Amino acid sequence: VGEMLAERFNALLKKGGAAKTMSGAELTEEISRIVALFCYLTEKDQFAEFFRADLAQRLLENRSNSIETEKMVIGKLKYACGAQYTSKLEGMLTDARAASETSKQFSDYLATHRANRIGPPLLTDQGGEFHARILTSGFWPSLPEEHLGLSRSVTATLGEFERYYEKKFGQRRLKWIHSLASVTIATKIKGKQYEFLMNGFQAAVLLALNDHPQGATIETLTKQTLLPPNVIKRVLLSLVVRSKLLVKKPKKDYKLKDIIMPNSSFASAQRRLRVPSHKGSKDAKTLSRKKTMNAISEDRKGAIEAGIVRVLKARMKMTHRDLVMEVSSLMLSRNHFKPDPRQIKQRIESLMSRDYLERDPNSSETYRFLG
Repeated sequence: VGEMLAERFNALLKKGGAAKTMSGAELTEEISRIVALFCYLTEKDQFAEFFRADLAQRLLENRSNSIETEKMVIGKLKYACGAQYTSKLEGMLTDARAASETSKQFSDYLATHRANRIGPPLLTDQGGEFHARILTSGFWPSLPEEHLGLSRSVTATLGEFERYYEKKFGQRRLKWIHSLASVTIATKIKGKQYEFLMNGFQAAVLLALNDHPQGATIETLTKQTLLPPNVIKRVLLSLVVRSKLLVKKPKKDYKLKDIIMPNSSFASAQRRLRVPSHKGSKDAKTLSRKKTMNAISEDRKGAIEAGIVRVLKARMKMTHRDLVMEVSSLMLSRNHFKPDPRQIKQRIESLMSRDYLERDPNSSETYRFLG
């Protein structure tokens, strides 16, 4: 149910979603009804994780219908469950609001230090624009650090931003999530000007071809971009088959020695086009759901173990039945979910194996805390 409620909120809060046919009053009333239903959930932690994942996607892809509506929903959830429950969601909105200010400050920094700078030209020196979004790791869903072979100007720009950020904030560590990058590439094909919107992986492949006017093998592009073989295959699928920006020779099969080159015959009635993502919508949704469920499972394990230690440390000695009842009550009030007694039993056994507690020698149904 928590996942379904999060999906309904996502439908209401994203651009082009269910809210487009509603008036402001109707939307507010619908949100209030969902929040009222949410209050009866016993697994509010599950809802929070799915809502957070959807919010991240809306903010990073600029698909939120209204930041003010996002704030209203989070405010209602905060009123229902407390400030701790929504702290990560509020942090994400704060990061999103700070993005434009960060870009402006970096632009001012570049203007001030341009005369003293040596090295390869930056994107901004070549007429391009660069905007960085700083995502506080504790607020956003966990994302793996990605290594990508980039053009000299992009690498130089990222390096310059890292130096600026270190001067401003000290030892905070940055890691780049290139797959979430939004890139606009302007080019002229057969005398017509186009703008292509794509993600960072797709842009890396296109920019790599600038070094190979006559085309490059898939093997060469793989080495140059550092993309894993299974990822570059999906990226090329989006660029060759779905958007037709590139061509592959020969057309059949998929071999590392196949040649990839720009499609000189490309034509479209639109001047501004979005390249389909290399991640299939169905596959991406399934992967995202699995990742979210795994995160919920791991969070619950840690919460249950912390609850067991907290309860048993206060009592020093408890029967299995009493311990399970108190931990269940604690999880429901503090962590917003009701654990299965079998989950608690598994965490008790895990803690016993690590010498946090032991069975009472005189009663197999009683545990003692090992302080």
